[in-house]
Amino acid sequence: MNHTLYLRGLTLAIFASFAYLLAVPVWDSDFWWHLAAGRHIIESGSIPDSDPFGVFHGGNEIRNNTVLKGQWLGQVLLYGIFNLAQLDAIVWARVMLLLGSLYLVYRRLMMFRLRPWIISTMTVLAGLGLYGFTGDRPQQFSILLMALSFWCVDKAEEKSSRLPYLALPFISLIWAQIHGGVILALVLLCAYSVLWGWHQYRTSKKLDKLYLSLVLSVIAFGIATLITPNGITTYAYVFNLQGSSLQSRTSEYISSLLVYQLGYISLQIWIYITLVLALLGAIGLYRKAPHKTLLLLLLLGLSIESFRYFVFLLIVGTPYAASGVTNLAKSYFSTMPRASLFADRWGSAIALVLLLAILIGPYNFDHSQVFASRYPVNLAQKLEGQQGKILSVIRWGGYLLWHNPGIVPFVDGRMLDDTKLMPYTHMIWATREGQHWFHEQQFDWVLMPYTANDGEMYQLNLYLDKHPGWKVFTRDKQGVIFKAER
Repeated sequence: MNHTLYLRGLTLAIFASFAYLLAVPVWDSDFWWHLAAGRHIIESGSIPDSDPFGVFHGGNEIRNNTVLKGQWLGQVLLYGIFNLAQLDAIVWARVMLLLGSLYLVYRRLMMFRLRPWIISTMTVLAGLGLYGFTGDRPQQFSILLMALSFWCVDKAEEKSSRLPYLALPFISLIWAQIHGGVILALVLLCAYSVLWGWHQYRTSKKLDKLYLSLVLSVIAFGIATLITPNGITTYAYVFNLQGSSLQSRTSEYISSLLVYQLGYISLQIWIYITLVLALLGAIGLYRKAPHKTLLLLLLLGLSIESFRYFVFLLIVGTPYAASGVTNLAKSYFSTMPRASLFADRWGSAIALVLLLAILIGPYNFDHSQVFASRYPVNLAQKLEGQQGKILSVIRWGGYLLWHNPGIVPFVDGRMLDDTKLMPYTHMIWATREGQHWFHEQQFDWVLMPYTANDGEMYQLNLYLDKHPGWKVFTRDKQGVIFKAER
């Protein structure tokens, strides 16, 4: 009994620590345009067919439909949460969504009856990986719903009950209105079903009723993904995005092996450890559960290709990886009973101590509402009540949509028309073509940081400083606002 209380106390301490770790200030540039979209949908009572902010006209029809309609419920939920207690509500909603996802991972680890220290260690590792997904956007609902979907799958298998499968179509129906991550869930569920069916038939030459129930539930899950404003068009976006210039310019599509290039050194360490454990887990699972092995390898491949998908390796693959690694380690620990006893007694505590050490190390930060250094907070305040057309960097466009509705940015993070990318790039670097495009657009305002992420000075600032038709309206340590003299 005392040992049970000890483990429960450690688990509670681990989750309390992650409640602190994940409560970072709002930092994601896309958050603001999602919030603005949610506000528009609530106030207008309709889902827009075209850009309601007048930034983009026409452009890629598939992307327009996907971005404007494919996340409508997620955006409405974000706006509703914001109205409860402003940014404080957003931060704590994010913490609850990510902790809920982590708890479902923990419960699935418990289902596999692994040693307590393995459960604690893998929970800590998954939580550390989730630190890279604290951006406030509809994707966070996807993380929770993905975790819930595979909890249903594993629960049904554990209990040999078809009841948990019945939840899958209802999850899909809601999820399809929130975020496109439901498509990846369908791919993973289809892969799991096919591979499990192959494994069953190969070993017993028949398919049991539990498996057939899973197949029917996955089919219903797929049908539910079509009950959206976009229907089948949603799937076209996945193919439309592959290899596009927009994808190549989006940092979240970088390989999980290269996250350190974005400055996330500590996170990169946990990513490497997770990828290695996933590979070892796949090796250890192959004989007992080849369908889980291949699913783990699929998630591993997607994660290596793009960091965007790494979170689903954490959420779906962690319990499978832990089970496989345990299979590999059993022969080692069976010959070392004292090491096994020590790990059982102190392994969970060591995992907690490691987490606490991390909290006071590279992850130490100020729990304010917003990372002000990522947004033009003071500069945007100077533009309150102003009207006109403005050129700013993409990452600030969404912030302006939310805080300065009278100002129309040239671009924002939605990038509904990717043909704007080339002129935008030329303009902010003031090339000869860029100067021509800049004057052609007849901007009223320019709001620019001084330097790009790599430290290089934006040439447009230098160009406007010397141009007689423009003057400095205001500046601060983050950037400068120029106003057209007409």
